[in-house]
Amino acid sequence: MNGLSDLFDRLYICLLKQVRPYDKQGAQLWQRRRKLRNEILRYYRENPTENPEILASLEYLKKRTDAVFFPGKFRDKYEYRKIFLGFDDDETPYWEMTAGKRLFFLPGDPDKVRMCINDLLMEQDEHSPHRYLTEEFNLGPEDVLADVGSAEGILSLQYVDRVKKVYLFESDPAWVNILHKTFASWSDKVTIVSKFVSDKDDAENIRLDSFFEKEGVMPTFVKLDVEGGELNVLNGMKGLLDEGKPMKIAACAYHLSNEYERLKEYATQHGYRHETSEGLMLFGLYDGNHPPYFRRGMLRMWANEIK
Repeated sequence: MNGLSDLFDRLYICLLKQVRPYDKQGAQLWQRRRKLRNEILRYYRENPTENPEILASLEYLKKRTDAVFFPGKFRDKYEYRKIFLGFDDDETPYWEMTAGKRLFFLPGDPDKVRMCINDLLMEQDEHSPHRYLTEEFNLGPEDVLADVGSAEGILSLQYVDRVKKVYLFESDPAWVNILHKTFASWSDKVTIVSKFVSDKDDAENIRLDSFFEKEGVMPTFVKLDVEGGELNVLNGMKGLLDEGKPMKIAACAYHLSNEYERLKEYATQHGYRHETSEGLMLFGLYDGNHPPYFRRGMLRMWANEIK
């Protein structure tokens, strides 16, 4: 019976993909994403929950044919086809955030670039579990921003005019070249560091402790998006934190299934006030999707807060 059901599922997906290979947010329709959606709904039928955020996510999935990273209504207002894409003289694609602020991207299929931009916009929606900032947890004119795992650098470009200094840490050479294009007009206040940030110093890695000691600068806001290595970065900035100066830390917590609990334990052990972003994510790129499936997206910490 399962074999017959799988066959019907595959036929259904094949037919549906002819009509819409992507939804309007750019999520690709995959057979395995449909199976994951069905698996999640079945799991929670057999294991009921009263968690309101999980229930809201389940209601959203019931109205879809597949699972998506952000199972929430907020994503429905985004549409990648409406994003205007420009190209510079080198045919490098960019999205103009505001007048004079062009966020450049790696060259490729224009629709795929639009989808990437659309994903970034969804990530920073006010109801997104991936949102870095809030009205209280924000950046100001005296802040020194360490954007660790910057990729295209959208957060830093958005706030480059409002902060004192920006340090972009990105280990991928292709993205480093793109960052130089994006921040060419702010070379006086933006430093791009082509290293992977962790808890050690070697040819490819660097600790924030050693980097900022050499710079003679104290970061006041650290954004961590390093594919599950967030705790390693925190361990590699112990000296900065031990100085006792206030620092805000926005740490991604979804790359690994136990990452949120580990980050929360770290914040609690150090006495840092912390909060969780709104909503839940579905993410299993590195360790697979498995019960309870849904993950927290972000942990925000106030280190050494002055009370």
